[in-house]
Amino acid sequence: MLQDIIVILIITVAVAYTLYSVVKSLRSKSTSNCDDCIGCDIKHEILKNYEKSKQKEPFHCDDFKKR
Repeated sequence: MLQDIIVILIITVAVAYTLYSVVKSLRSKSTSNCDDCIGCDIKHEILKNYEKSKQKEPFHCDDFKKR
C-alpha cells in the first residue's frame, strides 16, 4: 500500500514538472534568440566583432542573420 502511494506521488510530481516546463517555455518567448544562450559559436563571433568595432549600440542575434 505504501509503495503504491509513493509511486503515484512520484508520477504526479513528474507530470506536474513536465507541464510546468512546457508552460514556462511557451510563455517566456523573447525577441532575441540568444537570451538564454550560454555561449554558442555565433554569439562568440558577434561579441568578438562588437569588441573590435567598439559600437555604442547593443547587438542582437538578429543583426547577425541580416548580414
